[in-house]
Amino acid sequence: MFYFFLVLESYQMDFRGFYVAGKSFSNGLNPYLNNIAISPVYFDSNNFLATSRFIYPPIALFLFAPLALLPYFWAKLVFSFLIGVCLFLVFYLLKKRFDIKTEFLLLIFLSFPIVASFERGQIDLLILLLVILAWFKKDKWYGGLFLATACVLKVYPVLLWIFFAVRKNWKIVISSGIFLATIFFSSLLFLPVGLFADFMGSLFVSKAKVVLDINLPGYYLDQATKTIVSPEGNFIFTHKFIHHSLNFMDWLGKYASLLAGCLLLVFSYFTRNKDYPEEFLFFSALVLMLLGNSALWIMGLVFYIPVSFYLLKKYEKNVFLCLLILLPLFLPNFIILFGYNLNYFVALLVLIYFFRLKTIEIFEHGV
Repeated sequence: MFYFFLVLESYQMDFRGFYVAGKSFSNGLNPYLNNIAISPVYFDSNNFLATSRFIYPPIALFLFAPLALLPYFWAKLVFSFLIGVCLFLVFYLLKKRFDIKTEFLLLIFLSFPIVASFERGQIDLLILLLVILAWFKKDKWYGGLFLATACVLKVYPVLLWIFFAVRKNWKIVISSGIFLATIFFSSLLFLPVGLFADFMGSLFVSKAKVVLDINLPGYYLDQATKTIVSPEGNFIFTHKFIHHSLNFMDWLGKYASLLAGCLLLVFSYFTRNKDYPEEFLFFSALVLMLLGNSALWIMGLVFYIPVSFYLLKKYEKNVFLCLLILLPLFLPNFIILFGYNLNYFVALLVLIYFFRLKTIEIFEHGV
């Protein structure tokens, strides 16, 4: 019920960007441009820049365009239900594999990344479900379909190819490549080629922030109450637990993905022939992959959840270690350093600590 009421009162600013892009695409407009001058129905999170906030691959529009046919209130309810199903399936798969204690499960369920996923209306839980399925089915040819689908919805899961390739998991590397090519060329039957150029431009071309001089009566952000007021309804624009970026390398911009790729390559190479458990390595790679997301916010830390399941099961009898494992999921937003929330940085430190523990086990016991 908590998440239901949170969705009802929240504007879900990330989903609003998806919704407006889907509506623009359905109406034959460019979803990478701000079409607010054409009609107020394209009003998006008080954004009056010439470009839209949609920075996802064009194929993702097939997910959002049908939702954009609904009134916004109902669209965000349907979307949140779908994300809730993804969350249930993620928990089901991980709980089946790592039977952690119920109290740990409830704590993770109420952690900041999951709360923020529903408050902002993000698709990270869908991407997480797809990459988990890809991992569990990596030895099946259809496992590549899950990884390919994740890549066409959000770019940075492509970095996982590095991990699979270095570890010679050729079946999922080849099959995901085939599925990705098939999806891409099939999409050209319905998507203009120019949309892909616009998408690449949104990633790699620095554009001047041109502000549109437009007055929309009835649409505005009430700064006093942080409420979006519109004919579609009044919604809380943002809650206090989401304020700062998590990626301390975001100053690299587009080069953050290059850094993440290099680190994943080094990580995958130096652990490939060691006795580290494969699941621990892959789940750690999911966290390292986040460095490639220069716009990383707290909801992105749902990718820390799989490794937390693994570690909580392994060290469930050690209360201190369990608290340490859960710490990145519960650090409040006022704990910042140089303008960044420390959740992601602490998550990396936690992984380094447990790698050290496992390394000691390997050298001392040969297991």
